Amino acid sequence: LAEVLPSVLAAHLTTGRAGGITTALSVGFSRLQAIALGSLIEGAVVCLFFPIFSLSFKRLIRLPFLDETLDRMHRSAEAQRQRVLHWGVPGLLAFVWFPFFMTGPLVGSVIGFLLGMRPAVVVGVVLSGTILAIVSWTYALGHVIEWARRIGEVLPLMVVLILVLLVAAYRLRQMAAAAHRRDEAGTEDRDGRT
Repeated sequence: LAEVLPSVLAAHLTTGRAGGITTALSVGFSRLQAIALGSLIEGAVVCLFFPIFSLSFKRLIRLPFLDETLDRMHRSAEAQRQRVLHWGVPGLLAFVWFPFFMTGPLVGSVIGFLLGMRPAVVVGVVLSGTILAIVSWTYALGHVIEWARRIGEVLPLMVVLILVLLVAAYRLRQMAAAAHRRDEAGTEDRDGRT
């Protein structure tokens, strides 16, 4: 566990929940362990990031090394804010749950803050959406990994077969194009002689 946990943590923080869950499942974690670990990691990130963003937005603290990241998160949240504004809490939950571009718990917590929701509501909704997303990803990726393991034995044969079929199709197309050019050349010769 101590050997693989840093790689799962690093994958989760660098590539997001899909990368972290895939890594966790591929190194032997059960689905329940992958869900618990992913929820713990993303929950910790939200619980650390949300207060920092809130306090820096209100100018109560300033962390120069995070200024650029916080500004980028604020711009992204402002761009997505109108999508969530009409729907309120269910919209924020769906925003965090579904894997659209620039969605997730961090941007969701910033949007909740910008919408004026109470901090406890924001954290609760964001963590709920995060857990729902992690459960969804875990079961979806678990099925993909199982499928890949099942076809893993025949995969090299399938790749070779596909390559052979592609080469054969390319060669047949070249032969048909050459025959077509010969037919056109023959027709032009006959037309030129008459």
